[in-house]
Amino acid sequence: MKRYEKFADDIAELIRSGVLGPGQRVPSVRYASQTYGVSPSTVFQAYYLLERRGLIRARPRSGYFVNTHAPSPFSEPVVSEHVHESTEVDVSELVFSVLDSIKDPTTVPFGSAFPSPMLFPLPRLARSLASASREMDPRLVVTDMSPGNPQLRRQIALRYMVGGLMLPMEELLITNGALEALNLCLQAVTEPGDLVAIEAPAFYACLQVLERLKLKAVEIPVHPRDGIDLNALAKSLERYPIKACWTMTSFQNPMGATLPEAKKTGIGGTAAHPSSAADRRRCVRRVVLRATRAKAGQSVRHRRAGDALRLVCQKPRAGLTASAGWRPGALRKRSSG
Repeated sequence: MKRYEKFADDIAELIRSGVLGPGQRVPSVRYASQTYGVSPSTVFQAYYLLERRGLIRARPRSGYFVNTHAPSPFSEPVVSEHVHESTEVDVSELVFSVLDSIKDPTTVPFGSAFPSPMLFPLPRLARSLASASREMDPRLVVTDMSPGNPQLRRQIALRYMVGGLMLPMEELLITNGALEALNLCLQAVTEPGDLVAIEAPAFYACLQVLERLKLKAVEIPVHPRDGIDLNALAKSLERYPIKACWTMTSFQNPMGATLPEAKKTGIGGTAAHPSSAADRRRCVRRVVLRATRAKAGQSVRHRRAGDALRLVCQKPRAGLTASAGWRPGALRKRSSG
């Protein structure tokens, strides 16, 4: 959390607790800067944020004041209980009924994540599409087929290289959105009947994917501020033969939590940590094999962003960590040897 966000939260708490009442003047920028030991620009940013939240408003040459009708605070969502069992997923009928209700022009779908089509700049989009169609090379219809446009894959490989990850463009596969990529990842590491750790509550499309692939869900509680419960995840990984973990670490849907980088790393470590002696032996053999190939002059590439020398042991019960903001890993054919 940035300093101005922390300061804004402190002022917001004073408003919610009644210390700063409706119409009361909040500390001036100069006073707040001196009292709290922050720069004036930090105070300004915090007050701008509080204005956007509807908690305060500026009066010309008078300062900032608590809104007379400040929005009442919403109660924090209750964290789901950790259910120690797997569950078969059956949600498609419910999901389709909710999505179908969005089509009704007489209703305002406040429960939908889709913006109103009336907000789209359709005339400008139509002109742009027409212009692009006139200039399009007909051969692109073929070159854009799987595994994807070569120029796009090359640019993606270059971006990974700038970030410290060497990834040949031959190992990149362009998909029709993130959900297709996650579908492919799950199909690569699971079979019908396998267990997948998911968040509770979960993104509805995640439930649909599990239902379609005939996978069972192991629910892991999610806190609206702290995100996924790592202790509950670790217990489930110890108890069940979980083959994959599907997590959304940035702006989790529907709770909205964003995990700090340390906790994102913790998810990967929890899912990849070998718990049994057999798992540890498999991990050691894999590392020795990689080291032997490196000595023989063969290429050894690290597939995960982060520390350059980090080695990841993927245990059978946690073959995949599919997480928003984290690349699940390059999919490629491997020889049986």
